[in-house]
Amino acid sequence: MVEALQAVARDHGEGGRALTIYLLLAVALMAVGVVTVPIAAVLACLGLFGRDTPSWLRSHYGFQLRSTLISLLSLGAIVLMLPGADGGVAWAGYVMLAGVIGLGLFVIRCFWGLAILYRRKPIPAWLI
Repeated sequence: MVEALQAVARDHGEGGRALTIYLLLAVALMAVGVVTVPIAAVLACLGLFGRDTPSWLRSHYGFQLRSTLISLLSLGAIVLMLPGADGGVAWAGYVMLAGVIGLGLFVIRCFWGLAILYRRKPIPAWLI
């Protein structure tokens, strides 16, 4: 699988950047997320607004930026509702659950985007 993804990166110069961003986002849930998420966001912005970027890769960069936003909002919801922050509120559990579901959605989006990149296809509009 890794060799196939590297072949995608060699065939398309920009595809290598998209592959790197997906890998940075996939690693973001570990302790290094503070470092990898901003790097991935900057690389995705550079790819999205690049003049010579093919349209099928632009869809990946937009998808990656939205995935980054989902992860940041989910982490914010989880941190906001940690015990002691505002544990007395009745709806705190629902906000925490929404954060956990959002992080699960983020992981699914990362691997789904990798699978679509492997096939060299654009992200479908309904998925973005």
